Amino acid sequence: MTREEMLQALHHNTCKVTFVKADNSIREMLCTLDLDNVQGVPETFSSNPQPSEERITVWDLEKSAWRQFKIESIIDFEAKNS
Repeated sequence: MTREEMLQALHHNTCKVTFVKADNSIREMLCTLDLDNVQGVPETFSSNPQPSEERITVWDLEKSAWRQFKIESIIDFEAKNS
């Protein structure tokens, strides 16, 4: 799946991303960029880091915070219907 396809899925769905963290542990994260359907998201994106071609920044639904993952570290990416 390309970066653009992942971003498209994230803007319209809740997604489960499995990836390798910087400490080499594996993490599963439920996340989205469909912020209209999420409570508790800050109104501004000031805490959202600058876009990067190597990383994707998402809203972590379980931690209620912005998180990033490297595209090259993705093990599995699954779009779920919102």
